[in-house]
Amino acid sequence: MPSTRSEKDAQELLEANQYSVEKLPESNRRTADFFVSKNNDRYIIEVTEKEPAEAFTQMLQTANKEGLGTLIRELDRNNGLDGIIKKKAAQLRATDREADFKLLWIAGPNGDSDFFRDVLIRTLYGLAQLSAVRSMDLDFLKTSPPTMHICFYYDYFSFYGLPDLAGVIFSVQGQKILFVNPFGGKASEFRNSEIHHLFENIGAVADPDTIKDPSVLFLGLKVERSNQRAKWEYIKNTYGILTSRMIESSFRGVVPFKISTQYSPGTSGSFPREETP
Repeated sequence: MPSTRSEKDAQELLEANQYSVEKLPESNRRTADFFVSKNNDRYIIEVTEKEPAEAFTQMLQTANKEGLGTLIRELDRNNGLDGIIKKKAAQLRATDREADFKLLWIAGPNGDSDFFRDVLIRTLYGLAQLSAVRSMDLDFLKTSPPTMHICFYYDYFSFYGLPDLAGVIFSVQGQKILFVNPFGGKASEFRNSEIHHLFENIGAVADPDTIKDPSVLFLGLKVERSNQRAKWEYIKNTYGILTSRMIESSFRGVVPFKISTQYSPGTSGSFPREETP
């Protein structure tokens, strides 16, 4: 039987879509949670869940005490999350069960799932936001303002060093995303797999190799990620634009509000409400 709420949710979703789900037995070493199959596809899946960040919890506490809580955080890849992904990939690798694909299933933290999702995609793909111009000539800039571009693989990223991890599933109530590892050893086969088709139907699939938008940039894999000049020159030579890294941030604001139930007139409770700027 599933031992956590997240494992139960994953199992229920898969079984509702006609997958066979077997809970793998515990052992003296950390291994994956489920062996899953449908038709000819076999998967090993490790399920983990994230708690809300301490800063997010403190914001809610401040809102309840003072009437307003705000939180500003930088949006960037996260070394701690990268470490978790690699640790869980090792558990999948240590699981003694033949399968076609290995997957990590991450349940997002309640209330803070959007921020976690945005950090996750930056960690998996080294995603960065760049501002770009084609010339520094002042007359040119008067008529051609800077453009914004998403760049994949701009920073160190988790997927590159994990060719045996087919993808990462992000799951939270009302949101399901499959992040495909384009550097997986069976990436082409995985794109035609049952679980890939499932997430195309019930949620979303993120896969850099299928992006057709010409404004999206990709940094070459041989470029040293710590060498800012080398990254700038690669993009200039490849795309003909001059770029600078944008600092991204996330703002959250919460104020308490009171509600009354029809069964207890005059009784009210305090609940946090998020305000979007």
